[in-house]
Amino acid sequence: MRSITLTDLRRRTRFWVCAARFAPVVMTIRGKPSAGLASSGCVAAIPGKTTSLPPALSRHTAKSIL
Repeated sequence: MRSITLTDLRRRTRFWVCAARFAPVVMTIRGKPSAGLASSGCVAAIPGKTTSLPPALSRHTAKSIL
């Protein structure tokens, strides 16, 4: 069993926090993205166009969720 380092724990925590914020936005892409979710920091939603992630999160989060 591999020991979990503090860095791993931080990454996992950050990932799940962002995943929790990201999921509701994905559900609202077809509708109207809410301003509250768009300003959460993890996801920037542009109404009627696309949903973009900050560069640092896009690689890991996009592959894991999408």
